[in-house]
Amino acid sequence: MKRYCKILLKLFSCFLFLNQASLANSSGLELTPELLKLKKSIRKKYIIYGSDKFSSDLIILFDEIEKRLKKLQSTRKRYINQSECQKLGPFKSIIPSEGDYFKLFNIELYDHKVGFTLKDCLDPQKAYHSVLKIDSKIPEKCLPDTLYTWVPNYQYWAWKKFSKKMWEKGKFPFPLPSKVFTTRTPMSSHGYGKVPIRIKLLPNTKFLYIEDNIQAYDYCEKHKSDPDIKNTVIVRTKRISLDVNVNKWIAEYVMCSPSAIHSWSSGTKLHYDEMIRDTQRNIRYRFDNTKREIYLQSSRTGLFIQNIDVTSFGSWAFNKKIKKIFNRTILPGKKIYYNPILKNEEKSSYHHFKTKLPIYWNNIKDVRNLSKKIERLKEKGIPLEKFPKKMQEDMLLLFYSAHPELLD
Repeated sequence: MKRYCKILLKLFSCFLFLNQASLANSSGLELTPELLKLKKSIRKKYIIYGSDKFSSDLIILFDEIEKRLKKLQSTRKRYINQSECQKLGPFKSIIPSEGDYFKLFNIELYDHKVGFTLKDCLDPQKAYHSVLKIDSKIPEKCLPDTLYTWVPNYQYWAWKKFSKKMWEKGKFPFPLPSKVFTTRTPMSSHGYGKVPIRIKLLPNTKFLYIEDNIQAYDYCEKHKSDPDIKNTVIVRTKRISLDVNVNKWIAEYVMCSPSAIHSWSSGTKLHYDEMIRDTQRNIRYRFDNTKREIYLQSSRTGLFIQNIDVTSFGSWAFNKKIKKIFNRTILPGKKIYYNPILKNEEKSSYHHFKTKLPIYWNNIKDVRNLSKKIERLKEKGIPLEKFPKKMQEDMLLLFYSAHPELLD
């Protein structure tokens, strides 16, 4: 009897889907709960680039947003398609789900033409880590504005509990360590904890590259009275082989203080996408250090290795914790924490995810001069509905980039 009811239920859901599809083809897009949420949200005064006019332009473009959203829904296969109905098959989606985690939440937000953009920064002598020095220092274009770390559950709790306190005091509170070790790629240090954390740095952050490993490790403690230490990130490299003929190195970025942090997050869908894209890239270029970067690099090292520092970096260990990461990602709640010194307009997901280094794991479309282009067209008397379709699409993508929660 149960089996019979399940079949009837599936047939009924398929009927609803096919009926909805025919209505959509004949009378336009139906205002789904998601669209109603979007419509309600964009009518609030969101400030994008500090311009209320820009938000009002988006309201005028709501019809275009409806069409684009329908296209996104189709792309992401949120509904059962006709062939699946005929097979009475299960609901399928290209977004992540339990049992199939290695997919992207927001595939439409990414510019897939962007590849590995750090080729000019790689140091062959350091296993192709992006620490190549020119005139005794790392060039500005090679320095990161975003760092990543993995922490145990109790440290993640402390990050959340004492977030405001650590910024006020300018140091990481107990039970956090006195300094935080980070890397510049999302998956690099995945073996060191169960919770991934994404750190956006303040624009005035300084970097100090110390090649002497021992000196770099103790630098925070020995220079804690230095007023600049709070806004300084120590770049540290270390050879992981007694054999000088084996080019095997680690590279990490040591934060002496939280004062250099613009904002930090954990459990966002965009961060999840960054991890998945980084994983995919590392699997594709497993032993090619010129097309990706990980914490420990050599000609024989991939992302998933047995252990580092008696810590497992194996794929089985990651597969075990990705389920918990996924479950934390789909839960509602506060995900991004901002430095209190920031202006209100800087406390947005757009500013947290914005980067000067678009790369394969972080290449959200950023239309920097879009608002200026819009103003120029307005000055010429061109009505908004006659703007180039590409510009309208960019406006939509920029809107989603600023407010990814609307894609939840």
